[in-house]
Amino acid sequence: MPSALKTKPEIERCIVSFIAHDLRVVTEDDLDVGVNLFAEGYLDSISIMRLIAHLERVLEIKIPPKDLVPRHFMTIHAMVEYLHPASQAALKCTPNFSPGPT
Repeated sequence: MPSALKTKPEIERCIVSFIAHDLRVVTEDDLDVGVNLFAEGYLDSISIMRLIAHLERVLEIKIPPKDLVPRHFMTIHAMVEYLHPASQAALKCTPNFSPGPT
């Protein structure tokens, strides 16, 4: 199913708004897209799961368990890059390498 939000700025606003308004840990103006959200205390193990559920609902996607890795969710910038439809298309086109028997 295609994402309801198409552009990177739209996805970024969705993430920033959730962190600022739903989690209430910081104001939108104080969030830097490059800051480590875990190291700064904006996200923890519970809030990241809430954020992921929110993103799946709003973006109309399902994030596979194999993609629930820190590099995709450490910063707002990383999330936007991972969640942007062009990035998703690239991920789907990447074949899974599975070596055959030797």
